[in-house]
Amino acid sequence: MKTLAIGGIRIQTYGLALALGVCCALVLFLRGSRQKRGAEKEGFSASLSLFALLAIPLGFLCGRLSQALISQGWYLFRQDFLFNFSRGGYLLYGVMAGIVLAAWMTSRISHRSFPALLDRIAAPGLLLIAVCRFAEGLIGCGYGRSIAEWFDPMLEQNMITLEDPSFFLRFPFGIPNYYGEMCWSIFLLEGISALLFLRIVTKRRSVAPGGVFLLALLLYAGAQTWLESLRADSLPRWGFVRVNQLLSGIAAAGVLTLCSLRCLRHGGSWPWGSWAGMLGCVGLIIAMEFAVEGKIAFLQWMKMDLCYGVMGLGSLGLILCIRPVWKASCISPATKTS
Repeated sequence: MKTLAIGGIRIQTYGLALALGVCCALVLFLRGSRQKRGAEKEGFSASLSLFALLAIPLGFLCGRLSQALISQGWYLFRQDFLFNFSRGGYLLYGVMAGIVLAAWMTSRISHRSFPALLDRIAAPGLLLIAVCRFAEGLIGCGYGRSIAEWFDPMLEQNMITLEDPSFFLRFPFGIPNYYGEMCWSIFLLEGISALLFLRIVTKRRSVAPGGVFLLALLLYAGAQTWLESLRADSLPRWGFVRVNQLLSGIAAAGVLTLCSLRCLRHGGSWPWGSWAGMLGCVGLIIAMEFAVEGKIAFLQWMKMDLCYGVMGLGSLGLILCIRPVWKASCISPATKTS
């Protein structure tokens, strides 16, 4: 892991990047208190400060604990994995769970709206995710398949082949893996996607409490059902199942469930069409996962790039199937008519 010497002290660049990301996210999170006045501003600032104090340790603890449970299993407490930071990392969905827990605790202590506080988390959370993804390049993580093998016509893995792929054997297209082989820079796609979602979320106004957070979660989880499949580095797995990809699908289904229940409370009907579309997209993504490995006989004619392309369309369809239900449950009538 790369280190930086400051005054005789060596600091890991990845840890420094994450610390700067946390600081930027906190600054963005605390900006809202400037718009308040008087006693309201003082109480609002106190609530945000309390959340910040809770979110950092809880996010750290839940992220580390979830990673340890997945990678170490039942013998976690027989070894020093949890506090041995040179081994393993953090599960991003575990960090999210810790931050949401901090928001709930803050809402209970300060008697403020939990959904409204979640909305305040959405943009800073996406900014932090983007920084985390970009920082993966510092430690050689977040890479995809070998670029040379991807274009190799002898392997017949893809529809597009190149005799000389040297143009792509450089940054930003690729980064070296543990063995020095140039692989696709998937961490860049993930970081850029998070920044794009940050832009979308910050432009949203006049939504019901919790709506901004649900939109941010939908966009991120929907995209990760595809992006996680592109990664070829050391990922948390349960057997052959990619944990983060599975959790992304569960998160997207959770957003649809909450939005469906909101529609029922507002006098609407259960969105069976969106549920059918979501299940169809999930089935398509799963099928393409098996097709990439050549485990479905009647789909073996599909090359890897075509499989990933269809999987990407499935992830996009997943978002588009849920978005109308989110819109119906979270956007105010005044916004719909504007």
